[in-house]
Amino acid sequence: MVPTSAMSAYVIGDPGRAAAEVGAGVPVRRPWCPDIVADATDVPGLTVRAASTRGVLHRKYGTPRQDSYSLSWQHDSTELFVTVCDGVGSLEMSQDAAEWVTLRMAEAVRRDESGILDWQAAFTTLSAELAELAAVRGPMATTVVSACVTPVDNRFQAEIAWVGDSAAYLLGPVGWEVVGGSVKAADPDGAPLVTTTLALPSRVVEAQTAVVEFGCDTALFLMTDGLADPLGAGAGEVGHTLASWWAIPPDPFTLAAQAAFARRSFDDDRTVVGVWPATGAQAQ
Repeated sequence: MVPTSAMSAYVIGDPGRAAAEVGAGVPVRRPWCPDIVADATDVPGLTVRAASTRGVLHRKYGTPRQDSYSLSWQHDSTELFVTVCDGVGSLEMSQDAAEWVTLRMAEAVRRDESGILDWQAAFTTLSAELAELAAVRGPMATTVVSACVTPVDNRFQAEIAWVGDSAAYLLGPVGWEVVGGSVKAADPDGAPLVTTTLALPSRVVEAQTAVVEFGCDTALFLMTDGLADPLGAGAGEVGHTLASWWAIPPDPFTLAAQAAFARRSFDDDRTVVGVWPATGAQAQ
């Protein structure tokens, strides 16, 4: 940890100039659009931490954080729903799209007659809702990655679905594993070679899905591309550093500060939700 400014307490590699030169930025015009959000919660068998921070670029130009996340615990079914969204920056009202989907996802997705989550129906419904919302508020779009985590035979199962380049990872004893989303290829400096992405709303919605299981030595992470782009496949400097920071659940304020680490060329909003199997008294 090498402090560079009041806004970047953590650094990975070359922090670049912007981390030191861009301060907190002016408040955005909207009456409620916080720069930083952080949460901590425990549900039976799981410890959850979440954070979302406004990126350097948005702070510089006084534009709002366009990421959003949500956590929803279904007590009767012992299901934990986690959703992370990244509003598309080229569209002015994309923060509204991200917020809408995170608030609606747990309610929109339902299991079919065979007990499988019908992600496609949920994403199609939310896409239509966003199209109606955009007609009133203005242009908007968002990527989505969502997971439903349930206990299965002393382990946990995560049913994951996504549209776009927000990503899902497992972090275990051997490091990071991409299990959902579209992690971009990078140039020699680590910057993504492709900046376009699929998003909602869309005329044709194609939700991708995966199901993974993990045990007590592994954690699940959902994140926007503000973190997934520098993390990549997880084998580099960023991957090693985040793995050491997040091997166990940090407090939510530390998570937010670490998620906002300074690194040259990476100035987007950052959002991450981590889900760790609980230990000791927390597991009860």
